Amino acid sequence: MENLHISIEQTTQTLRQAVAQCWESVSMVDRPAILAEKAGEVLAALSTPGDHAYDLFSHEKIQITGQDRFTVCYLNYQWAEQAKAFLILWRDVIFEIQKALILQSEGSVSKEALQKLDESSGVALSTAAEELMGNLDHGLQIYNNRRVAADKMASRWKLQKNPWPVYKQQMEQLVEQCNSLVKRYEELDTSSVVFNEIRLQTTALLVACKEELTTAAMLDEKAAAILEEYSEHPGKIAAAIEDLAEQLDLKQHLNIYGEALGGLYDRLPGQTQVCIGVLGGKLQVSDVLIKKRTRQWLDSEILPLLYEIWELAESAANGMKMALVNIRNRASLMSSDSKEVKPSETVKIDLQQPLRFFKNNLEKTSSEMSLLSHLVSKRMETSFRLSYIFKYGDDFLPVPLQSTIDQFSLRQNKWVRRLKDWYLTKTDFLRNLLRNVEQEEKLSIPEKAARYINARSGDPANAPYANIFITKGYIGESFAVGRVEELEHFGRLVENWSVGFRGAVCVTGRRFAGKSLFGEVAAHRFFPGNTIRISPYEPVNVKGRKMDPTFDLAECLQFVKKYNLNARPLVWIDDLELWSSPDIPLTRNVRSLIEFMDDHAGSIFFMVSMSTWLKKHLETFLDFDKVFQGAIKLDRMKPEDVRQAILIRHGATHKKLVDEERNPLSPKEFNKITTAIYRMTGGNIGEALSHWSCSIWVLDDDYVVSRFSPKYSLPDFLNPETALLLSSVMLQKRTNEYRLRKLLGPSFSERYVNVLQRLVSMGILMRQPDDWLEMNDLVANGTGQLLEQKGYLTGNDR
Repeated sequence: MENLHISIEQTTQTLRQAVAQCWESVSMVDRPAILAEKAGEVLAALSTPGDHAYDLFSHEKIQITGQDRFTVCYLNYQWAEQAKAFLILWRDVIFEIQKALILQSEGSVSKEALQKLDESSGVALSTAAEELMGNLDHGLQIYNNRRVAADKMASRWKLQKNPWPVYKQQMEQLVEQCNSLVKRYEELDTSSVVFNEIRLQTTALLVACKEELTTAAMLDEKAAAILEEYSEHPGKIAAAIEDLAEQLDLKQHLNIYGEALGGLYDRLPGQTQVCIGVLGGKLQVSDVLIKKRTRQWLDSEILPLLYEIWELAESAANGMKMALVNIRNRASLMSSDSKEVKPSETVKIDLQQPLRFFKNNLEKTSSEMSLLSHLVSKRMETSFRLSYIFKYGDDFLPVPLQSTIDQFSLRQNKWVRRLKDWYLTKTDFLRNLLRNVEQEEKLSIPEKAARYINARSGDPANAPYANIFITKGYIGESFAVGRVEELEHFGRLVENWSVGFRGAVCVTGRRFAGKSLFGEVAAHRFFPGNTIRISPYEPVNVKGRKMDPTFDLAECLQFVKKYNLNARPLVWIDDLELWSSPDIPLTRNVRSLIEFMDDHAGSIFFMVSMSTWLKKHLETFLDFDKVFQGAIKLDRMKPEDVRQAILIRHGATHKKLVDEERNPLSPKEFNKITTAIYRMTGGNIGEALSHWSCSIWVLDDDYVVSRFSPKYSLPDFLNPETALLLSSVMLQKRTNEYRLRKLLGPSFSERYVNVLQRLVSMGILMRQPDDWLEMNDLVANGTGQLLEQKGYLTGNDR
């Protein structure tokens, strides 16, 4: 018994010292770790008197009676529960401090409140330790005051099973939980840092886009000053505006943001167990997919808005560029027409007109950007919080999805109405058919082409909805669906490359087949942070070293070779068609690529995308199909994947899809529409998304309706001149008059200038803000099919 009393005194001293040491010369950030470390000492101190009492209680040869028997029983039967409660408090203090640190890191809790919690936690543990040992002394005094009752109580306890082993096991589990909290907090602390960096990156992108508008406005003022200063010297205006246009350098802020997000995602934990609270003395633990939830929420709630903001910034920069080009061209024309006659006031006003038009658009663009930026900032501030993990658990960062597709209630009045309308529909059918045939015969080919383009253009008020569907390239992992077999094929090629086989894959498909998106998904999954993207319009970046854009692919590849430093990267060349200029033809760049791949495909993995038409064209004289280790064709996507892609993008718009009566659109009707779109587009994902978006009409801020009706087809407008000209554009993807003149020679001025102007006026070709010519997206694949049918282009069978 003497050892028991000594252990009780030692326990009191140990508890006091443990609490004091946890709050002496230790910052609050380190407090949870030192508390977890001292939890083992506290357990040992609490276990010592309990173990002594249990040994005396269980020892058959030692007979204890009277006060000694009561002391032993009181320790195991009564005080053990209080000791366990003290360790629960110890563990809960660790959890609450960790939770407060997370809240403080995102600004939800002030430093003063955090300090107050820290101090009160120390006082609570110190007070609880004193009360624990004080209660033990008080309990043992019961025998002196009420001896008979105490003996009866001890006798009853002796008839029960001693609970000490169970209490001790529970206290050991509490210590394990303390250590587990500290370990799990490391992941939360890292996630908190990443969340703050994502906020900073998002804010930086918003600021950068706003600065692009500021830069455009500044150039507008400079251009106005130039027009005022050289109002009587058109030649000087043209030269000064040319210099001003060179100052317009739109950086790809969104790509930079995407790359930064990819690196930040990699620092987030995947599936992890997180303590979200305490209930009834038990930790509430939830399995949370922090990385997946974060990616999905940003892809759904933030990235679509950022794409709209970036498009506004890009539109402002392009608008400024177009205004400067127009002024330069007009000034050059005035200068060449007459160098002696001073411009009239009318001509001066005409020069200023592009700036007035730009300034009007800039004010609207700035207003729209401010609204969108405010919405992004509000969502990031109110919803993008790691601390919500303690509130929602596995529902952390929920992604709002539209439920009207999954919910459908049958409405009898709808079917009755359809039955009543059936007779009128049938009786009008023949009359409308005859009228349509007569009207069709009266339309010219340009009118039919214009009708087709207008039908594909959709509702102008639907631009915000359509932007999510027609945005090209990589817009987040959550928007990438399907392509399972193709990605597995790509993965096998990478595995083979890692053991010594040639690393080169060709990604082909018609326009809008998803080549860029597939390439970015493959790069993110198989070469995260180790991808070198090469484009003739963007600087090449290798390990922080940059090379200015050039159309010389051989020079770019040598730059990669020089600074690669054995990193075994992926070299991603999207749109091989773009690697062509009057000085460096495409075939020269392709041969340079083949030679470089022959030499380095063992240490660098090459992924090259191109249209099906270009690949077939190159195969005729370069044996291009034998250059690559594998080929991935993306022309057709599975119907269920197309349907899922539409659903995901529709969900990101936060609009409710209804029918004309504003009833939720049934799954059956939705499948019917998407099936018709799939058949019309031949499984081309980009075309399917475009058809869906242009079929959507806005009813109000919350509701949209699909009015898909495959009425028209692209008419056969080709003749030998237009076919030859468009074949060239399709193979190059984008061109201008200078390139066409170099390609076609004197016949361009004699025969093809008027053909080109006619195609632009028909809407088949589109002149871009930088004065380049491209196929109208709405007719690109339809025109390609016509060219295939007439033998001007060759493509794979569908």
